[in-house]
Amino acid sequence: MQVGEDLVTNPEAESVPEEFLIALLGGTGQDYEIQYIRFSNQVPAGETILTRTQALELKDRMNQLHTHFGTKYGISAGNQNWAMEIEFKITADGALVIKQARPWID
Repeated sequence: MQVGEDLVTNPEAESVPEEFLIALLGGTGQDYEIQYIRFSNQVPAGETILTRTQALELKDRMNQLHTHFGTKYGISAGNQNWAMEIEFKITADGALVIKQARPWID
């Protein structure tokens, strides 16, 4: 993820995007851990581009897209050979907007 209008696909030379994984831990369905792979250099050290709330909202929206396209393409539950590629932005007022969503099938 990049800050502002800097593109992830063709960022400015000095830009370092933020990368993270979200994993479900424990059995309550609410124990999500966000593990950062790389922090962006576009925010102060120790800060992240997305808040925890925004990251978890993104996870929920991605799950919805995955389910929707899985149904549309007739992909059986548990099929691990496909994923979704999405483009999104956080607006100035903090709203999450999905700009594009494409299935990626191996």
